[in-house]
Amino acid sequence: RHGGEALAASRGGAPSVGSSRQGQSPSRPCALPPIGHDRRVDETPEELTDEQIAELRSVLAALLEELDGLLAKSKAASRTVGLDEPIGRLTRMDAIQQQKMAAEERRRRESRRRQVVQALAAMDEGEYGTCRKCEEPIGLARLRARPETPFCVPCMQQLEHR
Repeated sequence: RHGGEALAASRGGAPSVGSSRQGQSPSRPCALPPIGHDRRVDETPEELTDEQIAELRSVLAALLEELDGLLAKSKAASRTVGLDEPIGRLTRMDAIQQQKMAAEERRRRESRRRQVVQALAAMDEGEYGTCRKCEEPIGLARLRARPETPFCVPCMQQLEHR
């Protein structure tokens, strides 16, 4: 999702009122460009400098440490609710729902951790910052927002809308 107000402001326009999704309101046009036309003409990503890579490496290392800590803490929360536990029916249903939500959050964190490890490996191989799909530079702004990403914004949008 994009914040319509922040996006419009970054493009020099007025903040949009209402939804930022296309096609939801004909009286309020979407502030987002069509898929695949995400970059401004003057915003061509360039290769990363050594300083930028070092900055992003430290961000990735801190993110890896944070994810490891969160995964260690979440292990108990995602354990299975035992049938022999002396709790009421509604409490048991609530506990099962909480367990499922904790398990899904843990799955997301494990997935993101794998991406961080892959990004650090790509740095070591000299391939970090290059889109795996189109092989163009990803762009510093995107990497600062999501340093583990293997795709540029247009390619990620194409993958999400399949």
